Amino acid sequence: MGLHTLVGADGMISSELLMLLKQRKENVRLVSSTPLQFAEIEHRTADIQHYEQLLKAVAGSTVIYLSAIFPFDSEFGAIDWITAMRNVINASKESCAKLVYLDQAHLYGKVSGVIAEDTPYRPCSDAGVTAARMATLLQREMEEGTIKATIARMTDFFGPGLLAFCKTNRMIFHNLWQRKRARWLIDADNLRTFNYCPDIANALYILASNKVANGHIWHMPAAKPAIPVRQFIQLASIYMEAPDKPLVIPSWLLKAMQPFDPSIQAVHEISCQEGNSFIFSSEKFEKTFHFSPTPYHVSIKETAEWYMKQEKGPFL
Repeated sequence: MGLHTLVGADGMISSELLMLLKQRKENVRLVSSTPLQFAEIEHRTADIQHYEQLLKAVAGSTVIYLSAIFPFDSEFGAIDWITAMRNVINASKESCAKLVYLDQAHLYGKVSGVIAEDTPYRPCSDAGVTAARMATLLQREMEEGTIKATIARMTDFFGPGLLAFCKTNRMIFHNLWQRKRARWLIDADNLRTFNYCPDIANALYILASNKVANGHIWHMPAAKPAIPVRQFIQLASIYMEAPDKPLVIPSWLLKAMQPFDPSIQAVHEISCQEGNSFIFSSEKFEKTFHFSPTPYHVSIKETAEWYMKQEKGPFL
């Protein structure tokens, strides 16, 4: 049993991973820029943009997890992500820890057909360009054999819990919970793939625990087949007894709304991937680790049931 350190522990995936690690009776340390209160869990405060702070915070780690999940708001530019990535890479090397890095599919840009781990990076947004630069930094280190690391990659994700900056939760489940129409960007009829947060947490732990994962990129497990967003919303609507006709926001309206809502800036920025199907293959992970993703009818129901148990009132 080693020490599993979650860097950026106030992130959206961290709470799910934390619960899993505690269930597996692993030693856990949380590292974040602001203090966090978790009973019986070690916490250290560090700014990942400052190397000495970070190195001290991760000392003694066996595994370091970093999730660069750019928020569904206007705070993307608040962190120098390239400096942060270099710092985490160097701190992992100096600490002799394995790095499990989770990023998003923004770096692929628009893709026709199925997206696999060897799909070229052709980002169409600032977030995608940054994600591609960060991934490339780590890939070079892995190819040169200078670090023990693996890259986990996910697409649109959802799940139970206070995922305030999760696009799918915020636009679909939270609106339905408020008895409003679900929302989506540009086109709700194209096929899309979604990742379920509990599956992501399990996959990250598998990657951390298996040497065969080292040096590779792995798409996080996603149910098959890909489904239209409209069908996803219809399932959620059934479980939440809410309207099943989504409000589809066209690109021109997103652009017009930017001056009035800062959060729309980030949404519009990544909307270049919304106008066509986005089919994300996790076949490599599933075959290698004999993993079966949670079917959509189960994952959507579990998420809907969590929302329906919440008291009425804003909680994002």
